[in-house]
Amino acid sequence: MSKVQSHSFMNRKNVLICDDNSRVRSGLKLILEDHFCLFFAEDEKEVFDFIFKGNIDLILIDYCLKESNGTEIINRVKNKCPLIKIIMLTGYKDDDLKPKAMVMGADDFIIKPFKSLDLIGAIQKLLNL
Repeated sequence: MSKVQSHSFMNRKNVLICDDNSRVRSGLKLILEDHFCLFFAEDEKEVFDFIFKGNIDLILIDYCLKESNGTEIINRVKNKCPLIKIIMLTGYKDDDLKPKAMVMGADDFIIKPFKSLDLIGAIQKLLNL
């Protein structure tokens, strides 16, 4: 089981959740809001709006988005901001997707459904918490 630590609000890392499904965003908010400062995006434009506005430490991104796919966005983010950590979250079943996402720059890959503590632990590990 993953060790989970909660941090004071002032010390929380900024996590951007990119998913075009509002129910998924809401579910991730419930899981993560006690541990991280959360921001939400539905598409690539909103992802880059947040990146250029502030200090995003990590992005959780879905593979299947309306206007593009997560691997394309991962590649563009890593080309502009290589220090931002990225986890791809997907329910998409394709054996080639994980290696493709990692080559494009994903730091981790988690298949839905997942255990809440596993997700929190993966984020904390990437952010060295």
